Amino acid sequence: MHTLDADTALWYIRSRVTSSDLDRGRRTQDVLRAIWRKVRSEDMLAALPALWDAMSRYLYTDLTLGDLLGYVPFALNIDADRVEQYRFRMGTHIKNALGPAPDYQSVIAPADLAAIHELVVDFVTPPTRNQITLANLRIEVINAGGVNGMATVAVDRLSQEGFAPFIGTEPTHYRDFTAIYDYTGQERNSPIPTFMRLFRVTPEGVIVQPDPNRTVDYKIYVGNTYSVWACTRNVIQPKWPPDPTPTP
Repeated sequence: MHTLDADTALWYIRSRVTSSDLDRGRRTQDVLRAIWRKVRSEDMLAALPALWDAMSRYLYTDLTLGDLLGYVPFALNIDADRVEQYRFRMGTHIKNALGPAPDYQSVIAPADLAAIHELVVDFVTPPTRNQITLANLRIEVINAGGVNGMATVAVDRLSQEGFAPFIGTEPTHYRDFTAIYDYTGQERNSPIPTFMRLFRVTPEGVIVQPDPNRTVDYKIYVGNTYSVWACTRNVIQPKWPPDPTPTP
């Protein structure tokens, strides 16, 4: 987990030298969620008038302080950990294509209109019984990889899929690979395939131990390999020091 200054955060959001527009959109979502958590944890909404005075020196907008204050009651009810994200997937919803002549520029085009329609319907439809069930599962995440903050990263990723996990504090041994313990033994509508996809866990990394007296439904021990690809895989390093910000 990294704490970024403004220049590095902007680089992290905008860079696509080794990735794509889709990945850039995902990183933008991640940074917005991180900013919102910081706003809430430090109670910045209460200091909005003072912050507005400082930000007005750098921001150009037709919004007024009164406009922003009117949104505060709504903002107080937004929990970043309860916000589910929807994304177009390359090959499933969209595909790379070439634009019209004479430029033939690279563009993103629909790959499957039925799949896009299904995603949009899912987005605008109230949660189903199964989605509510997933949100109520007791999922404990343990950092076993020796890298500080990885449990927080894992919890954030799970919350984006509609789960409501929490970080456990039990002492644990170091693990190279992530392990998933299933104490429900449930096969129908099981979240295990989703866990395996998110953490890149093979079937050997899933341990099923049904327990009627369980205190949690699933326990995920985050191994060291998760840190290798979760944040820094194939990412070009930022230029430092950054170029000066031009004067408007």
